[in-house]
Amino acid sequence: MSDLIKLTIDNKQVSVPKGTVIVEAAKSVGINIPVFCYHEKLKPVGACRMCLVEVGMPKRNPDGSPALNPDGTPVIAFMPKPQTACTTPVSEGMVVRTASPMVIKAQKGVLEFLLINHPLDCPVCDKGGECPLQDQTFRYGPGASRFVPSDKLHFVKPIDLSERIALDRERCIMCFRCVRFQEEIAGDPQIDVFQRGARSEIGVVPGQTFDSNFSGNTIELCPVGALTSKEFRFRARSWEMRNVASVCPLCAVGCNVTLQVRDNKILRILARDNDEVNEVWICDRGRFDYEYINQNRLSAPMLRRGDHMEKVEWAVAQEAVVSALSKVIKEHGPAAIGGIASPRLTNEDLYVFQKFMRTVIGTNNVDYRLSGQPTIAGHRQVAIGDIESAQGILVVGSDIFDDLPILGLRVRKAAVHGQAKLVLAYPRRVKLANEAAAWLQHKDGAELALLKALLSALNGQASPDLTAECGLTPEQIAEAAKALAGRSPCIILYGQKLVENGQGAEILQALEALAKALEAKLHGLIVEGNAQGARDMGVTPEWLPGRRPLDDVAARQEMAMLWGVTNLPQTPGLHGRQMLVAAAEGRLKALYLIGVNPLAVADGDLALVEKALANLDVLIVQDMAPGEAGQAATIVLPGLSFAEAEGTYTNVEGRVQRLTPALQPTGHMRADWRIVAEIAARLGGGGWGYGSAGDVLAEIARVVPDYADLTYDKIGNTGHILREVANLSEVTIS
Repeated sequence: MSDLIKLTIDNKQVSVPKGTVIVEAAKSVGINIPVFCYHEKLKPVGACRMCLVEVGMPKRNPDGSPALNPDGTPVIAFMPKPQTACTTPVSEGMVVRTASPMVIKAQKGVLEFLLINHPLDCPVCDKGGECPLQDQTFRYGPGASRFVPSDKLHFVKPIDLSERIALDRERCIMCFRCVRFQEEIAGDPQIDVFQRGARSEIGVVPGQTFDSNFSGNTIELCPVGALTSKEFRFRARSWEMRNVASVCPLCAVGCNVTLQVRDNKILRILARDNDEVNEVWICDRGRFDYEYINQNRLSAPMLRRGDHMEKVEWAVAQEAVVSALSKVIKEHGPAAIGGIASPRLTNEDLYVFQKFMRTVIGTNNVDYRLSGQPTIAGHRQVAIGDIESAQGILVVGSDIFDDLPILGLRVRKAAVHGQAKLVLAYPRRVKLANEAAAWLQHKDGAELALLKALLSALNGQASPDLTAECGLTPEQIAEAAKALAGRSPCIILYGQKLVENGQGAEILQALEALAKALEAKLHGLIVEGNAQGARDMGVTPEWLPGRRPLDDVAARQEMAMLWGVTNLPQTPGLHGRQMLVAAAEGRLKALYLIGVNPLAVADGDLALVEKALANLDVLIVQDMAPGEAGQAATIVLPGLSFAEAEGTYTNVEGRVQRLTPALQPTGHMRADWRIVAEIAARLGGGGWGYGSAGDVLAEIARVVPDYADLTYDKIGNTGHILREVANLSEVTIS
């Protein structure tokens, strides 16, 4: 039996899957039914009544046979009153009218009721120009109201729901979208509806604060001007801003966003739809943390003159870099130079930087991290969009809601709204524990013992010593094993940092054994924005581009041939922290930092970082803004933010997504890849022939197998996922 239901909407034949509601069926054939409370990602509630339509069903005779008209068509019996299109599922043979006299009258009545207490001051409302209530009143509403304006309810306004969100209670139409989102999607039911009838209002639940990391989505969901951003409020009208598609750089999910720009400044960031990545949501960090792009930017190269920094022309700054690095190479050798690049740079920036360090400087001292941990490839087997269909999920070594917030929503969706049994292994109580079928609160550093204990339980064996080592009971381990056993498809998500330590190889082996027992897919969760891209581009001391091992002679020869050089340095390089230690000990003489401020992320090693930077002969800082490292620098070069850059990011699932420039660089800012390429040419590296970021991507497509034939057109608006690699768990530990 077919799962497709056939019906007629405004004389159009429609076929949609069983369970589809009328409003979505109409949308599939280009018929718009007005809504306020309905949202495709929320459960329908039929609260606003704006979507009322006329619904009829084929009539049947008393004997059960279809009633037919003289011409043989079915007799349609219409219901006496209109029905809500957002809550009514389609039925075979259904007939829907969306613009009949009954429907038009209902729409006018609903809007008249909604506007009884709503301020009629669109010109001064922050939502004006992008307000569904305003648009639908013009299209479907009555020309005048029969109610007396003096009887309107009034509230003190606005009031603060949180530090970032203001509430105008007079404008609220009680669609409940905000309340439903916080409960259904975010899992933070911190706001609710209070009072009744016309005096109903949204408020913060007593004893709580509205501090959800997803609270900004309620602003975007609000169909009126009731919820507004305190940071954006009254700064601009929607038609005054230019919308540019981009990708958030703050974590490795790579949420799709729209940057709204006026006067070459970002005024607002909105979520951009991409069901394969972030659906229609973004976290508050990605939504609100953008003022750093608009303020306090480096606008020109600077050179240290004695105890102060002086602005200079690009040619002067580049010659200073060339002279300083050439001197270090001559006196101490290439190994005395190191480079650390931010994982928030584009693939193009990162690729050119490591190429510069290897082919021009002649060292493998290049990294994207400030840690001293080994680089381990891990696994990349799970697409973000597949998480919600999983039947079993094990999360180990990751606080997903803090590390990768939108990925956390996917896991929660699978556990709460899907069929997944979720097991969380984490030493502290975190948000995801609220949704877990089993939470294994193990001792710090006991992940290896826990994985072995789980494996033993799945094999029907007791492991009291391992269980005790974890700080858990045999019953807890057995409960977790039972929750996961036989669940297919099953996935295991583990924090990448979990395997990049002294036990990394053993933990990976245990994860693979557990995955085999569960028939599960494995995925390492990289946290930093474009860290996956940095690894793919070879910005690690052990890997060449494409994650080719440095100690692979054939790989070095192939890369040398592709880059047109005689040979590549074969000595393993230093990790980020090892470079700082080497600088503090006087072995590293020059350090080139791009987008990295070690002083701001010292994590308890502040004394080491300060000593290291002070001990350097040459410190080159290439960044978008001045910082503590810039104050200690020998040379400062002004780079771009993600909002000005053109290029690509690779997210945690291996999806390559495109950055489109939203802002024009001001002053003497330049693209980071261009700065490095120009310095390389002055140092005798030869002209690499890059005229644009697209030229760099073309070379990446030739050099990195996973990126073969990749172009901006192929990436498109939703990204291009790289080929799935079944097992990338080769371990390289230096």
